[in-house]
Amino acid sequence: METAYDYIIVGAGSAGCALANRLSADSSISVLLLEAGPVDKFPMIHMPGGMLEVFKNGSYHWQTPTIPQPNLNDRQLTLITGKTLGGSSSVNGMLHIRGTAADYDCWANEHGCSGWSYADVLPYFKATETNSNGENVQRGGSGELSASSVPEKYATARLVNSYTAAANEQGIQSREDFCDGEAEGVGWTQATIKDGKRHSTATAFLKPVMDRPNLTVKTGIIVQKVTFDTSGDTPVASGVLYTCDGITANIVARREVVLSAGALRSPQLLQLSGIGERTHLQSLGVDLVRELAAVGENLHDHPTLKLQYPCNKPITMSGMSIFKKLWIGIQWTFFKKGLGSWNHFDGNMFTKSIEGLNETDLQIQMVPLIANGIEKGIGDEHGITFILCLLNEKSRGSVKIQSTDASESPLFDLGFMTEKEDFEPLIRGVDLCRRIAASDKWEGLLGEEIIPGAAVTEPGDIESYIRREVENDYHYGGTCCMGSPESEHTVVDPQLRVKGVKGLRVADASVMPLPLHGNTSASCVMIGARAADLLLGDVQT
Repeated sequence: METAYDYIIVGAGSAGCALANRLSADSSISVLLLEAGPVDKFPMIHMPGGMLEVFKNGSYHWQTPTIPQPNLNDRQLTLITGKTLGGSSSVNGMLHIRGTAADYDCWANEHGCSGWSYADVLPYFKATETNSNGENVQRGGSGELSASSVPEKYATARLVNSYTAAANEQGIQSREDFCDGEAEGVGWTQATIKDGKRHSTATAFLKPVMDRPNLTVKTGIIVQKVTFDTSGDTPVASGVLYTCDGITANIVARREVVLSAGALRSPQLLQLSGIGERTHLQSLGVDLVRELAAVGENLHDHPTLKLQYPCNKPITMSGMSIFKKLWIGIQWTFFKKGLGSWNHFDGNMFTKSIEGLNETDLQIQMVPLIANGIEKGIGDEHGITFILCLLNEKSRGSVKIQSTDASESPLFDLGFMTEKEDFEPLIRGVDLCRRIAASDKWEGLLGEEIIPGAAVTEPGDIESYIRREVENDYHYGGTCCMGSPESEHTVVDPQLRVKGVKGLRVADASVMPLPLHGNTSASCVMIGARAADLLLGDVQT
């Protein structure tokens, strides 16, 4: 490995892969992309229907418990992110959703993120995407990442259509496209799937350009910290210190270091590098490079609750015999067809839990299986699960290192349900899911509610259910918050530069000041692509 590169990118996830692709398009620039995990060789990564199988192999994801959550009966939730080429885009549910125009306008107009309005970021969404339904004013037609609609012949289409019709009865309008800047409504969700295979950011952005002589990609690299030249008035990032196979070495960045390690790991690296809250870092013996108390704060994720119903016909993804599973595997392995070629997160809804809201506050997905979570897998009986997700949660958490060793996990605190007002929308959402499930549009397919169950009806009982069962949705963000450089609550400025130092930026979900109205992967791709322009623009000027 060379010892110096123009740009060093830490993290080959959704943002890092897009950034590496765009930066290395200029053959005069040398780019080093470092990833902690292995190459994405595991076959189940690429089989959309085999997503849960990936989590049985611990090599391809970080899996860390939170500290006990006091508002969730001291339960510890499990935080999971991808640890391989493509990052979480190689292990996630593949939903392609951008958030709303109002999300980005709020970033720009209310949080000091100039240059990040919807009008500013839309060209990046379009340039990085190929929409299977064709290009239009909102959607891209020639980008690297495929956003595909559900195949015409689909085994569980009856369930999705019933879900949509039942939601229509509740006054929720059908929506053809959840990536048109609005999202409110109910309908089918697109997925990052191409030709029957997961289309991760590694597949879309990285592998097609791996032969560029100016792009170096290294896996199995644990970055210990960013190094700094502190001889001048302002510290300048000079490279990174890393370990690989027990060997520690330093790599020099001639221009800049970019952290794209995600909302859980980028703040960890900043703190390990001496950027964070003074007292916290000094208590661990970390030499302070620049005090930024906001590093690791503002952690947000979408609190998520499940409601489940049995299905009286064998048309769901649960309850399959070993022979059925074997047939699915054969179909996918040899033809990239069948149930294994899709992700099965199809029925989707964004809605307001109460009239008068400016934006939707709930996302409700209908999945055609008994989903017991990543760790527990799929239930044995046929059924469906409503995944009820709070979008505009007010509660916040934090990420704090507990040692100077990068291999030791930080203390993660989601802070879920800290704010009392987060309960009300979820309680109303449970009622909405039940009204949808009770509709005649299901034509008698659904049986009596499994969870939370008919006995859980009063608001206090539902609140108790939330405390017992609410989970995270793996949509982490906010821990290196972007905004006005003058604000004490921000870590990076609108050019993604870490405040108070030079030559260091952050480009991933950690810069998002607020939770998105939707999933985060597509937005991370946009951030990575925009970061490339910001970096190259600084060089040009």
